[in-house]
Amino acid sequence: MKRIFALFLLLFAGGSPAWADDPAFEIGSWQGHRIDHDGAFSHCAATNVSGGEDILILAVGGSGVLAVAASAPGWKFRKGATLMAAVMVDDDLIADQVQVTDTDTIRLVYENASEAARVYQTISAGRRLTIRTPAGSASFDLAAAPQALGALVGCVQQALAHEGGASDEVGAIYQESEAVRMERSEAMVFVVNMLAAAGLTGQVYLAPSEYRDTLPDFDVAWRNPDGTLGAAALFSNAGDADMELAARNILGLEAARCRGDFASGVRRSRETESAAIKELFTTCSSDDGDLETYYVVYVTDDGLLLATGTLALTAGQNDAVEDTGEAIARGLQEHSF
Repeated sequence: MKRIFALFLLLFAGGSPAWADDPAFEIGSWQGHRIDHDGAFSHCAATNVSGGEDILILAVGGSGVLAVAASAPGWKFRKGATLMAAVMVDDDLIADQVQVTDTDTIRLVYENASEAARVYQTISAGRRLTIRTPAGSASFDLAAAPQALGALVGCVQQALAHEGGASDEVGAIYQESEAVRMERSEAMVFVVNMLAAAGLTGQVYLAPSEYRDTLPDFDVAWRNPDGTLGAAALFSNAGDADMELAARNILGLEAARCRGDFASGVRRSRETESAAIKELFTTCSSDDGDLETYYVVYVTDDGLLLATGTLALTAGQNDAVEDTGEAIARGLQEHSF
């Protein structure tokens, strides 16, 4: 644990560092933490120990900087040196030289937003990250890396929002779409029609003041007759939106918010002549029980992006969550919006 703590602190220099004892998230072999310097937020970082004693860390800083670090007990380098090395994600070379931050630790830092986004996407799509150095190689399984990276961005956004920072700017680095958030009045009309197409009635719509603190990413929220909660975010001009990226971002944000054991996955994918639909689930297990969220992501050829979720607020609502989520997906598939 001390070795991992030291690695967290080497990612970004300066200040008197500290980290929270409880992890911000745990996804597969990844564990994330928020790091503060001099009492102010610095970055969020996630460790991967799938390489045995070798450790891989990914981090996103408050300014959107992306850092990749690795440590292997068998490495012996000169601290402070720049080292020729091959850093590969599957067959893609993401770097041919690295910084040595300690005798057994190397680091890559991407301060340029476009480079950070490129490496973020490459790691998200990869299966294995391998580092070849003159002192030997280290290799790491990237299973659940997309969710972990999304959770890192969510962790940073939450920290900056809490401190009054520009969290949307950080998220924009890792979201290539030029989508524009729909006006709430338009979003409300769409949601009413969407729920009607799904055969769902009896919703009570919530005022923004009733849900902004708990669901800040959504434009419309409502309470269903069975006690579950629904919410939707809608964007226009999203014709080039990446469905897989949107899904990863949703799962990552949910992982960052969960304060228990987290699980997620894809229920199914659907297609129409003019749209693609993906259904996702997340489960957060805590002392209060297993609370499930069912997401439907809907992208049309003419540039509409919808992310809508049905959330269990108490244990025992998971069947209702799934029934409602599936009904919304079927309604979107069978009707044109």
